[in-house]
Amino acid sequence: MDANGKYCANPGPGGPFGASCTTTYTEGIYVGYRRYDQQHLTPLYPFGYGLSCTHFGYSDLRATAARGGLNVAFRVTTTGTVTGDEVPQVYLDAPASPPAGVAFDDRALAVYGRITLRPGQSQTVQLHVPVGAENLCYLAGCTVDLWLLGPAPARAWDDLRLVSLKLIFLIVTRAASLLGLSRPEWWWKDAEILMLRHQLAVATRERPRAHSRLTWPDRPWLGLLAGTVPAERLAAMRLIVTPGTIVRWQRDIVRRRWARLSRRGRSGRPATHRKVRSVVLALARENESWGYRRIHGELAGLGITVAPSTVWQILNSAGINRAPPRDGPGWAEFLRSQAQGILSLDFFTAGLLNGTKVYVLAVIEHGTRRIQILGATEHPVQSQVVQQARNPPMDLEDAGTRAKFVLHDRDASFSATFDSVFQAAGIRVIRSAVQAPRMNSIMERWIGNCGVSC
Repeated sequence: MDANGKYCANPGPGGPFGASCTTTYTEGIYVGYRRYDQQHLTPLYPFGYGLSCTHFGYSDLRATAARGGLNVAFRVTTTGTVTGDEVPQVYLDAPASPPAGVAFDDRALAVYGRITLRPGQSQTVQLHVPVGAENLCYLAGCTVDLWLLGPAPARAWDDLRLVSLKLIFLIVTRAASLLGLSRPEWWWKDAEILMLRHQLAVATRERPRAHSRLTWPDRPWLGLLAGTVPAERLAAMRLIVTPGTIVRWQRDIVRRRWARLSRRGRSGRPATHRKVRSVVLALARENESWGYRRIHGELAGLGITVAPSTVWQILNSAGINRAPPRDGPGWAEFLRSQAQGILSLDFFTAGLLNGTKVYVLAVIEHGTRRIQILGATEHPVQSQVVQQARNPPMDLEDAGTRAKFVLHDRDASFSATFDSVFQAAGIRVIRSAVQAPRMNSIMERWIGNCGVSC
């Protein structure tokens, strides 16, 4: 349809939709976003609309000259509360003094990118703007099918001179290298080596971190080839890695090999058998007052060899207390509550002035801390010790008091006959544990003080 509302047949006249006509487009370069900029219109859906539901801020714009164009850097910051995508765009403004007869748009889209930012996150975006012939061409007028080039930069000739000098230098140095070849029949191989060396120099100059991109198959291959070259020659070669790095690769290969052999068939600590786990849990549930140490001892009695830490780990994973509180009062609480009815007995040695050593049998009443010396002899015999045991119950009966417990250690002098004397009087005999002097601490402390003072 033309400007008058008639249908136009295409191609040829006399088409089925009406008479033939010619449509002329006079927009020139002002199409798309350029039309909106020329007419000062705000687009309903700008470029990048709908990618995110947040807002972004721009700052720290910098532009530096680079090979083949410009490097533009700026910082983008999320000012909203959700994560979103942003499409940063770089536009080129029209020249201040455009050439006559050439149409320039107010701004031209040069390059764009896309980034994703979290709330409050900032990111520096770097975009390269290529400035070539396609970026400096503009349509002259609206009816002339002609593209014009803008003015060329003034530094083009300087760059050309610098490139020419570099080319001449490379030609001279490579020619001198070719002339210095000792064997003409191998000149093509030496030329290939020189070309590869130069390409390697260019690659390391463009990418100084090229050695970080080496894979494990590359490293053994370089290490194998380096082993065939003398050390002094290897140090003079131009490599992307140092000889020390190659030696470290070889050491890593040997270390990994031996580490793999040492771990073969033994991948960490062996797992605990499920039957042992079930026995541990059964003992813990049936004896709620047992801790992991007591359970470990019971397992040792059953012939099951596990570490106490393994029992602790099993109980911890099952949510069972590893060291539950014991039922009833402790030993210290027992001594304090029954102090009025406890007698402590023990033998100790004492030296006389003539150098004779005698054995003394002493008894302490916990309630009153009264001490009685039952007898002293150089050779304690069974009958004498039993006779001395009859004195404390008789003295307590005369005083109108009664003892409930007698506490002594596991000395051989305290025989079953000795204990039967107290049991006949209704007194319970308690033997202290092996190597547990704190169970009879009052008597042990008095004997220690007596030995120091004497």
